[in-house]
Amino acid sequence: MGLVKFLTSNKHPVEELQIRAVSGVAGGVRETFDDFDFDKDGFIGESDLKAMMTRLLQKEPSSEEVNTAISDIQSAEANKTNSEGLITFQDFQDWYNAGEVKIKAELHSLFKKLNIADDGELDQDGYNKFLSFVSSDANATKKLANISPFTSDLAKGGKISFDDFFQWYKKHNELRPRGTQGSDKEGEEEEESEGASLQFPPDLYGRVIYLVLFPINVFLYFTIPDVRWKNGFIHPLDLSLLMCYRWEKYFYFTFLMSIVWIAIYAYFMVWWAVVIGDFIGIPQAVMGLTFLAA
Repeated sequence: MGLVKFLTSNKHPVEELQIRAVSGVAGGVRETFDDFDFDKDGFIGESDLKAMMTRLLQKEPSSEEVNTAISDIQSAEANKTNSEGLITFQDFQDWYNAGEVKIKAELHSLFKKLNIADDGELDQDGYNKFLSFVSSDANATKKLANISPFTSDLAKGGKISFDDFFQWYKKHNELRPRGTQGSDKEGEEEEESEGASLQFPPDLYGRVIYLVLFPINVFLYFTIPDVRWKNGFIHPLDLSLLMCYRWEKYFYFTFLMSIVWIAIYAYFMVWWAVVIGDFIGIPQAVMGLTFLAA
């Protein structure tokens, strides 16, 4: 069992969001707030929160879950006066700090369960037990051992205080769940590995590209299953009931349909190149050796 899985076990999606916001996003409260604020207007709106919940929880939340999360993050006064459901930085900071307190308590419980750090300090043997709990994979454990806090200035007399360990833990993405690392490269690669999506991008440039490529992407999306899909389609139309299988074992169908679409594109590309070449007076051989070859 991984650490974050332990922390979020049997938790409501809103509680899980709080834990993953603290443990799964690189940086402190300001960086995390900026990650949540997709449209960069200084507030976290309903659409911002829904997008971040989808990313961190790896599933699209219901409207009820989003509204519950807004109510949970906002202060009692804001719930009464803010009818638009916008979350300010101050409210988010209070909610984030409360999440840190919860995680500290959960880590204390974990350390007690593993019989480590009974005196409030962690030694090397205790850290090794912690690594074994975080990952059963030998290579992953070895990687984590290489970033041990005991190689830093935090360790004094072969031990590290619980508070220092918690701050160290927050700064090291290797102990966090993949796919939730803000903008670092590993997080982007993992997020991309979730599969193709027809979700509308939050930024202007992304939306322009989305609209230009939509006629092509929509046909490919519904005819070529992405083997990275785990639980059906990943798009905002909620059509997951149409294709709710794990597509990894259908890679041969994906490969076949890719070849079919390449053949279709190649046919029309050659045809249009010939038509355009004839129209402007360029020989077909020249078109083939220049435009088509390029």
